Amino acid sequence: MSFGAPKGEKLRDRSLLTPSLSMNSLSLFKDPKLSTISMLRKVNKLNEDEKVQFEEKDFCQLCGAEFKKFLKPRHHCRTCGRSVCSKCCKGSGENRICDMCITEDENKELKNTYEGVLEEKQNQLEALRQNIISLDKRTAEKKQQLEINKNNLKEDLKKKLKETKAQLSNEIEKNETLKADLEMKREELLKRKEELTNIEYNLGKKKTFLKTKKEKLEEKELELEKIRAKLLKYQEGG
Repeated sequence: MSFGAPKGEKLRDRSLLTPSLSMNSLSLFKDPKLSTISMLRKVNKLNEDEKVQFEEKDFCQLCGAEFKKFLKPRHHCRTCGRSVCSKCCKGSGENRICDMCITEDENKELKNTYEGVLEEKQNQLEALRQNIISLDKRTAEKKQQLEINKNNLKEDLKKKLKETKAQLSNEIEKNETLKADLEMKREELLKRKEELTNIEYNLGKKKTFLKTKKEKLEEKELELEKIRAKLLKYQEGG
């Protein structure tokens, strides 16, 4: 296992070691001290199962500080084996771990947190999709029933008008009575047309409601896309 620059060369810029996150970046959802304790427990488990090969460098592989006997002792991370100074690590003895390993562990936890948020948003999005599908289905059913009612109404009116014309042809003497009857039927037709207009108006309102729902769905999809972008950023950084 090999990390850092050749012997004698100092690493002054920590950003070279972590492409997207600094060495001091911490989890947004967890106390850094608790994260460090969790990492040290993992180190204990690792020490039981596998020994890490320590690197014998004359400088800290994180900050580049040179080790001087008695003044600046060299330590080793029990996770990766890097040579580090006391400022760039936590713990002591068999529990010592470098800041980079702590940061990597915290970044993994951050990734898991974002994945949980993403899953929750996906579930919400799916529920919204199902609601829209259900609304589409009910709207289609009502539209179909409206079309059936319109056809039935037309056929009914055609039939009644035909009967009325036959009565007018056969009973010229009863013209006034037939005119009154015809006027009554025309009023009924207007009333039904008005009812039909109201139904179409209500259908238009439902379409507007559906459009609003779809716009909200698009907003949720944009929000989900932002979360995916953040997750991708942390995945690349991890």
